[in-house]
Amino acid sequence: MIFAAGQDIIDGSEKEGKIVINTDSADEIKIQASLTASGKGVSLEGPGKTVNILGSVQATELESNGKHLKIAFDERLQEEPQLVIDAPKTQKPVLYLASFYPLEWRESDE
Repeated sequence: MIFAAGQDIIDGSEKEGKIVINTDSADEIKIQASLTASGKGVSLEGPGKTVNILGSVQATELESNGKHLKIAFDERLQEEPQLVIDAPKTQKPVLYLASFYPLEWRESDE
């Protein structure tokens, strides 16, 4: 599990609480973990990235910046239920949008 708590582990001060796949990372990344971000969510940065997550993502925001994100539930986690007590347990992708604010909307006859 990768958890961004939004709190400094040493002094307890408030931090951003964001998971960032940096621009310097490889073009294709495979992460075998559940990602949980308590603050600003998950951000994929840099050109032409593909991020494969074998696990799950729980976040308030997802900034894909045009990158490819593939998520597959790791079935082995079902053998250790205490590892995923607070995580969704589904084989099918589930996306819940609490709110949606389009920045621009266009309709055309084409």
